[in-house]
Formats: sequence, C-alpha cells, structure tokens
Amino acid sequence: MCVFISGEAQRLSELRIVLMGYKLAGKSSTGNSILGREEFDLKSSAQCVRRHGEVADRHITVIEAPGWWSNYTVEKSPELLKQEIVLSVSLYQGAAGED
Repeated sequence: MCVFISGEAQRLSELRIVLMGYKLAGKSSTGNSILGREEFDLKSSAQCVRRHGEVADRHITVIEAPGWWSNYTVEKSPELLKQEIVLSVSLYQGAAGED
C-alpha cells in the first residue's frame, strides 16, 4: 500500500487491519491468507485475536474481532460481544509490534 503525499508515493512500512463480520464469514481464513501462514484458529472465538507478521518487507498486524450472528441486530447482540468489538479498535490503535 502506498500513500500519496505532495504528489509522491510513499510506501507504508506498517499496515494494520481489523477483520469484522458475521460468524462463519471467513475472517480467520482471510487473516491467515494475509499473513501467509496459519496464525488464526478457524474455530469461533468470543474474544479479539491479534497476530503479526512480515509480508513483502512490511510489518502487518491483523486483528480479528469476534463475529456476530447474522440474525441478531446490534441491539440484541450480547453486551460482551459489543465490548470485544470495541476492544478490537483499541488493539488496532496500539498494535505496532505489541503482544
């Protein structure tokens, strides 16, 4: 990924990604594909999971938020699930090389 500043492309040395979506949507598989190895367990988790790797000389952080059931509205989702989704954003903000 590149960022354009003053008309010049500058390559980002770090990339942070948060994966969000329904349960069984393939978030873990997507995270594994991004990192190029099996880092995320394919079983459902009720907690955020953060993994790191180096891809094409770039530090990559992938955070997987827990999934929600497609037939639940946000209002009907369990409070713990909502808290974990919010936590995934805070993990994103402090992601650089931590764990």
